[in-house]
Amino acid sequence: MLDRTRGPRGQRRMRACALAMALAAASGLALAQSPAPASAESTAETAYFAQRLADARRTLDAGRHERASTLYAALLSDPRFEALDDEQRAAVLSLAARAAMDSGRPAEGQSLFARAVAAGSRNPDDWYWQAGAAMDNGDFLAATAAMTGFVEQWPSCSTTLHPG
Repeated sequence: MLDRTRGPRGQRRMRACALAMALAAASGLALAQSPAPASAESTAETAYFAQRLADARRTLDAGRHERASTLYAALLSDPRFEALDDEQRAAVLSLAARAAMDSGRPAEGQSLFARAVAAGSRNPDDWYWQAGAAMDNGDFLAATAAMTGFVEQWPSCSTTLHPG
């Protein structure tokens, strides 16, 4: 039987698959396959970034919100974050916003949810939580804009809203 994992091409293929799986696990998205990075160094850096994304998500899921918020702040400042596609960036920003909100920092959460929405988030929760964070911050104009966007894009969701 031929072992396809040996040699430089096989190792690059394995690293590319590992990166795709780690990014999918970190963001909860199904990723399209893309060509492997050109150098082994960039492959290792990309895999390390994907591992850091997965670590931040596990930390958030474990309820360690302050630590997750710190991890996401570092990820958002990493140049590789900007290399993600819009959907992936929006998903990471949404998770970072959740961590900020759960850490008692609604101003940061509002800003991060706004960035997720601006990145093209197709998740109605991002719009809804952006509105809630803006309300918490007394930013009623931003809250109104976010809730209006929510209702316009997902009218069927608005029937499940209950006055607080």
